[in-house]
Amino acid sequence: MNSQLEKNQRYTLIKMDSKYKNLDQIKNDVLSQQHKEPFKSKLIEFSEDNEESYFLYKWYENSGEVAECKIPNTNETVKYLCTEAICEFSTRKIKDDNNKILPKRDRLNIQKTEVIFAQKNNQVFAILMTFDNYELKRIKKLLQMSNIEPLPSEYQIVPSIFTWLFYRYITEKEMIDNNISIEGINGFTGNVLTDENRFSGDSGNTPDLIITKAFLANNYDITSIKVDLNVDSGCLTSFYINQTNTDNELRIMALKNSTTNIILNVDDIYEIMPLYIIFYLIPQIFDSYQKNKNKFDSTEKNSFLADLAIEVVKQILARNNLTKDDL
Repeated sequence: MNSQLEKNQRYTLIKMDSKYKNLDQIKNDVLSQQHKEPFKSKLIEFSEDNEESYFLYKWYENSGEVAECKIPNTNETVKYLCTEAICEFSTRKIKDDNNKILPKRDRLNIQKTEVIFAQKNNQVFAILMTFDNYELKRIKKLLQMSNIEPLPSEYQIVPSIFTWLFYRYITEKEMIDNNISIEGINGFTGNVLTDENRFSGDSGNTPDLIITKAFLANNYDITSIKVDLNVDSGCLTSFYINQTNTDNELRIMALKNSTTNIILNVDDIYEIMPLYIIFYLIPQIFDSYQKNKNKFDSTEKNSFLADLAIEVVKQILARNNLTKDDL
């Protein structure tokens, strides 16, 4: 049966080093790893043999079995393995009333984060189910930074892709390919000239808002977008996708009530949805953008932005009872 998400989900996509070709390597090499993060205090010297001197990062001992997911409208299959990263970290209070370091058990927090390892062809990815920067930092240390490499090109999301999606939707060229169409664009964030001057919009009719058209017409960088995609005329998936700020991390938030056209059990939706978005929808968007990029950049983009600018000026004049002679 097809089911839908009952709550929003956050995904951070990471590419494992090319030496990892399959999930057996992940089970044997990566999931056996631990990391000992030194407790930052001059009063306790770090020692591998002293549990009081460090916080332990490790993987859940009984990770699930490798499963498979057939990617819709393709001949591709993704293998995946669900597990959990368990990371200790310090409480705010680390000293007692006598200004002495508390025993570790009394200054200990434990973070548990779901992680999905996914194998597509001979590439392995880690999907960390969080946006929290502290969690991500800990899990990356557990993975070991040397085991992480830049994401492939289809996950290097740049602002021009978002502008192109707006163009396709506003000009009623909603079909991304034969199976996927843009049902709506209901929010975005962007930068005005610099990263410090940020703008965000969130509305059911975002493309129709004058502020959206003005933002696009000025060719400011869009840094994230909320898009609704209709697949096979019936499956609606809504998600925020962020610009890839670093070349080794992509963040996506799947929204409540999103569906997939993959036949699954109700409980599987939380494992399947990230695979569906990451290994089907995003590559299809990227592939269509690449096929249309030259034409969009050379002819369509400038005329599109110019039309928006004219429309913005006309709307401002009309709303303020002005004419061209007042300019």
